Amino acid sequence: MKKFLLNVIKYAVIISLTGYLLWNAFDTLDGETPAEKWGSLKFHWLAADKFLLVASGIAAVLSHLVRAQRWRILLRPLGYEVGLMNSFHAVINGYFINLAIPRGGEVSRPISLNKMEGVPVDKGLGTVVMERVIDMVFLLLCIGTVVLFQLSTFSEFLTRVQEEKALEGGTPETGMDWKTMTIIALAIVGIITFVLLFIFKRDLFQKVIDAGKNFWIGMKSGLASVFQLKQRGWFIFHSLLIWFFYYVMLYTVLLAFDDTKNLGPLDALTIFIVGGIAMALPMPGGAGTYHYLVPRGLVYLCGVADLAKTTAFATIFHGLQTVVLIVLGAIGLYEIQRRAAKRKPQRDKQGKDSI
Repeated sequence: MKKFLLNVIKYAVIISLTGYLLWNAFDTLDGETPAEKWGSLKFHWLAADKFLLVASGIAAVLSHLVRAQRWRILLRPLGYEVGLMNSFHAVINGYFINLAIPRGGEVSRPISLNKMEGVPVDKGLGTVVMERVIDMVFLLLCIGTVVLFQLSTFSEFLTRVQEEKALEGGTPETGMDWKTMTIIALAIVGIITFVLLFIFKRDLFQKVIDAGKNFWIGMKSGLASVFQLKQRGWFIFHSLLIWFFYYVMLYTVLLAFDDTKNLGPLDALTIFIVGGIAMALPMPGGAGTYHYLVPRGLVYLCGVADLAKTTAFATIFHGLQTVVLIVLGAIGLYEIQRRAAKRKPQRDKQGKDSI
């Protein structure tokens, strides 16, 4: 019950913050009424180059396909040769889940692959965690490149975003902020629960510990798979290709709008990093954070004059990628269920033979 309440509180906070950021972003669109703001967004959509928008969507699909292939390479040292389409459907389903549950896709991916290919969830999760670590390294390298060339501009961007938040009614900090207090409170609750389990439910406590140990053993082998790669060159190539397609996704959309089509490759990389940071934050599919940070990045970092137009850009780009994920995710979810059902008789037969 307590865990359920904590989850309710956590997601209520996430949804509330997402709603606030979206409202704050859409409030900058041209027009006074919601209908006028929607009309402004529609105007920018109609004026955009649709060929380039389609190209961005294709780049998104290719990035997911390459990620699926890279995951196959990472699973091979563990003794699992999974199909490309099964891997692809699991990856897409993960992104689909992320639209509703922040970081839920990281857990759903190995579960989906387990249903289709029988890869143990703990080992699959270990490889997903390792993937995220590698992606974070690439993101940090991109950030380092941008900061190296635009240090003063990037510092000014952070300063102006902070000043803008203060002007919007931010209050000065007094003592610990709510986030720190929440972490401390959760830590205290966790410690008390741990102690009570140990004192009154030692058998249950031991079962939990044993299950945790077994899960960690499997997950650790997944984490270690990157150090056992026989195709390291291909793995690095696919990692670079994923981020190349991410960059192309953004750059093609920048070229599709009159107000951003004259931005150069370094400007595109800068906005790519701002968007990457926004997507890395624990919000459903980057909703809210992307709509808030990217428009301000275009204005403060790249010199695009109109915040209303950059908000329209961010909304259309994010919306386009979300539609791609919803369509592919729905197909992937259907395929996962179909392929899992097809494999079920085989799993049942293996279970009977082992008895």
